[in-house]
Amino acid sequence: MKSLKNYLLITFITLLSTQYSNCQIYLGISGGAAFIEQNNIEFFKQNYNVKGTTFTHKLTLGYQTSYFGFELGHRSFGSITEKSSNYVLNVEKKGWEISIRGCYGWGNFLFFGKGGMIFMSNRNNYTLTYNKNNVLSHNSISRGAIWGFGSELALSNLIALRLEYESIIQTADINYQALTLGTIFTLKKLN
Repeated sequence: MKSLKNYLLITFITLLSTQYSNCQIYLGISGGAAFIEQNNIEFFKQNYNVKGTTFTHKLTLGYQTSYFGFELGHRSFGSITEKSSNYVLNVEKKGWEISIRGCYGWGNFLFFGKGGMIFMSNRNNYTLTYNKNNVLSHNSISRGAIWGFGSELALSNLIALRLEYESIIQTADINYQALTLGTIFTLKKLN
């Protein structure tokens, strides 16, 4: 809880300090497909694998000058389920991210690339088919690198559409990729 208060305080101070500078502040919301593959999930001294596509959604707060910016975001990857005749394994992923972004505008289009860090909450639930009341759960926090690229199409001075591809790198056993479409709402535009 203390880290969330610090996070909100830093965000508030940043927004106040940018009031008179030549920058853009925006809020974005997007959703799309996440491709998740995770190997070597351990329960009962056995390794399990999950792979699949799920719905992901993300909320973004960004700061941008003409060619440079940064973003803070929160995302949910949804959940992937692996079933057999003996068990059901459900994997859920959520995360906070911070990334640096380089961008170039051309007409109504903006093209960007980004890289940064993500802090993920991982929840794995394992249920035996014959005993559905006995759910084993393993929760963990992990961090990784995030990179991506995309483009935005300005519909007006305050609203843009964003198409974005992102990949998260944690370990060789974990592979996350997302393709999202969203909307950007400009709170303060470049002077």
